[in-house]
Amino acid sequence: MKVKLSGKAEQDLARLEEFIAYQTRSKRVLARFKREFENAKNSISKNPSGYPLVENSNIIRQKYQWRYWYFFIDYSDEVVIQRIFHESEDWLNNLE
Repeated sequence: MKVKLSGKAEQDLARLEEFIAYQTRSKRVLARFKREFENAKNSISKNPSGYPLVENSNIIRQKYQWRYWYFFIDYSDEVVIQRIFHESEDWLNNLE
């Protein structure tokens, strides 16, 4: 199934990449983040309904991979990742 990013998820991805590049100054860590992001997208695309719904939501599902939370909606013809957060961020108060 096709996986797309919402505008906010694209902003999250850019923000996280910038933060990792600045904080670690390591191309290896940034490359791993990008690789794990692709792995998460591939995993979501293979079985989106296999991931749990966010508490108090009927449509937003969640996936955790390598310190990052991915929140997405499974439409019948595509999956849209809505937001991406590092595990230490206050994601619960930032989900819409």
